[in-house]
Amino acid sequence: MAKVLLLYALNEYPTRNTIRDLLESFKKYSSHTVFYYNLFARSLPAYLKTISFDLILFHQTVTLCGDRDKYMNMVSELEKFLTGQKGVRAALFQDEYFYTDQSVRFINHLKIDYVFSVAPREEWDHIYEGIHEDCEICPMLTGYIDQKAKRYYKKALKRKRHIDVGYRVVWDKSSVALGKFGYDKVRIARLFIRGMDSKGFHTDVKVGIPYILKGKRWNRFLGSCRYILGVESGSGVLDGDGRIREQILRELEQNPQVTTKELYDQYVRNTDGAFHLRAISPRHFEAVEEGACQILYEGDYSGILKPDIHYIPLKKDHSNFNDILKKLNDEEKRKEIVKRAFDDIVGSGKYTYQVFVRYFFEQVFRDVKLSEGKMTAAERNGYYRTLLHETGIKFFLTVITLFKKNGLLTRMRKHRLTQMILNRYYAFRY
Repeated sequence: MAKVLLLYALNEYPTRNTIRDLLESFKKYSSHTVFYYNLFARSLPAYLKTISFDLILFHQTVTLCGDRDKYMNMVSELEKFLTGQKGVRAALFQDEYFYTDQSVRFINHLKIDYVFSVAPREEWDHIYEGIHEDCEICPMLTGYIDQKAKRYYKKALKRKRHIDVGYRVVWDKSSVALGKFGYDKVRIARLFIRGMDSKGFHTDVKVGIPYILKGKRWNRFLGSCRYILGVESGSGVLDGDGRIREQILRELEQNPQVTTKELYDQYVRNTDGAFHLRAISPRHFEAVEEGACQILYEGDYSGILKPDIHYIPLKKDHSNFNDILKKLNDEEKRKEIVKRAFDDIVGSGKYTYQVFVRYFFEQVFRDVKLSEGKMTAAERNGYYRTLLHETGIKFFLTVITLFKKNGLLTRMRKHRLTQMILNRYYAFRY
């Protein structure tokens, strides 16, 4: 049984389903002792340094760069902490299309042994150019299935659905940094908003941050939809040094009225299409679990979803859109696709967190002889202290989230105590 330190950085609670499920899976589906530590608190405590870990794992919320200076400061702090730690070092990466130069620095400075990437193999040399030769890159998906009880799925597949076509997507002008491929999320939404007008269908398709549904609300929404729209996750632009993204954000700050087309023509067009990061999204798995039939732009979907078998394919030139509309009332065909997708994706058990965790530990401990025996008293003390730390952080973030949601922070900013809490919150954020 190994001692594993899992470092992550979250500033909101509760967290999104996919992040929560991945974090919890390492403890849930292994026999190892997992110490969780939220780097929202910035510095690692001295008691963790006294524990000899068999594995130190950096979650994607740590490896993702948002601010260069803060990021490198964090790397420097982690470098000091790792001095003397002889265990394996592994890192999970997602959104591997910007600040990849910082990802390479992270890997090299911290001497990461294993990188788990959601990008296609053919793009690894571009994304991770310059990493040290002892680092091994391993594939993973953007998310997996945390299988539920059979009665849950039985109920989900038979659920009555009052929405014919549903969809939710986050999009703002800065998203143009992903290129035309990233804009597919909006194109498919607008097609169905316009194309289904006055067709007699009940649609619930919305674009924008205010309409995003999280957690159980998202699951309930999927369970209400006969059909759900979707696209592959990824980007057509590799913004290695983050310059494109930074220029777009600067332009938006100086000129809020600038159009998406103007931003694209000025900052994105010349590099768009040279990069091909395409991946299945956790949303696709969630739709299958909840029994919603997917209408998706044609794509590879990590080789998992097959057109006309697991989903209804929509051509990117929209030439078969009217044909799809004619099929929407064919409930038997819809149920046939839903059942086949469920049997092949969920029923097969191939894409579960349990399978991923087994694969993960087989990779990172492949050439390692693990220490045996129970934890020492000092190690148990450290473990319980991390649990206490986690509880405190969750309570703190829950209070902040509730205050933000109810607009209380705006009214309470004048109070000294509130200001102290806010200053601590924003100072800690990466």
